Amino acid sequence: MGVQRECSTSELAIYLGITIQAIARLSDKGVLSRTSRGRYDLPGSIRSYLQYRERTAVERAGGGGSLTSGRARKLALECAKLEAEQKIRENSYISLERMEAHWTAVLQILRSALLAMPRKLAPQIGRMRSAEDAEALLRREVHTALNKLAVTDYRPPDAARAGAAADDAAGRLPQRCIA
Repeated sequence: MGVQRECSTSELAIYLGITIQAIARLSDKGVLSRTSRGRYDLPGSIRSYLQYRERTAVERAGGGGSLTSGRARKLALECAKLEAEQKIRENSYISLERMEAHWTAVLQILRSALLAMPRKLAPQIGRMRSAEDAEALLRREVHTALNKLAVTDYRPPDAARAGAAADDAAGRLPQRCIA
């Protein structure tokens, strides 16, 4: 006995695990292959139904492409999430609060240097004979302030303690705060 090529509506409903009404809807949509009234091409209908289910699943997931590409995309996102969590555990990432505290302190250092310039430079600029000399003095002071900022090794208090302890334990010099 060979493979059954045709089946009735009720048999197809049993094979696919859906209701007779669902068979009628899918047949009207052109998903299932009818051979005659109440009879269906069994292998063709099963293949069409599986493709229809895959398309519907992909559409519900909000993506294009096949179910396989959707699974691959989901797996890639899960891997990226796990890698990020691992980096957080290894302290390769800095929390937003620590980063904000760091940049606030850096900008306060810059602000202090810039606000100190007028009081420091006003007497010197008053004795200058040309605008070029005043410009050179201002340029030199701005560069000095920026260079001072560049070599400042600011660490938030908790990072400084943790970093110093790790550096001491490893016997190495302190490194900058941001990884």
